Amino acid sequence: MSLNKIDIDKSQELDTLEKYPERGLYIVQIIHKGHLGNFSIHYCIIKNNKGKITAYEIGNKGSIRISKDFVALVSSYGKADWGWFYVENGKLSNKLPGISKILDRLESQRIKKDFVKETNGYITFYLKGNIVKAFNYGSFVTKHVEFDFDSLDYGLYKLNRDTLKIISRNGDDILKQKNGIFFIPPPGYGILFKYSKKQILNAVDSISNLQIQPKTIRIEVDD
Repeated sequence: MSLNKIDIDKSQELDTLEKYPERGLYIVQIIHKGHLGNFSIHYCIIKNNKGKITAYEIGNKGSIRISKDFVALVSSYGKADWGWFYVENGKLSNKLPGISKILDRLESQRIKKDFVKETNGYITFYLKGNIVKAFNYGSFVTKHVEFDFDSLDYGLYKLNRDTLKIISRNGDDILKQKNGIFFIPPPGYGILFKYSKKQILNAVDSISNLQIQPKTIRIEVDD
């Protein structure tokens, strides 16, 4: 992966995804607006060193996903290939077991909302475009009622009664399963290459202390 040095100006629209204020590091999206309403989104690592700004844009073309431990280049764009999956007779089902009853149960709580969205076991209540409540399928089918399932180490997990057990370090192995309920933390499956987020942040942090900073930083693929 290449990280390319760029300049940040006030005209650019930035959306902060993650921040590490004790280190002055930020992961942001930069939205480049074009003609006729077209726009493109790029990911960038910013270092604020006592007011001196250093910025490196992730240079790989394609769809980028950022997770707890990785920055990944993935094969699909705009598709949520992480979360909960139900495999029946070797095929991915478009509906999780018991999800209708869970949604009915949540609806009975009369949470104020405009609409409810469920994608791969992530259940979100929206009101005026903002998230008012969020639930995870895992809170209803495992013994972990209050747990951040996205914090799990990357891999393929299978639900056994009310417990998740990791069965592979490769999320793509979901496509080899015959039957069962599975969970894949972000960045999900369909990964082309993944890179250590820690290594990327450390590289930009270190480079920021140099008087002459390189135009490009190269990051090796994570095994």
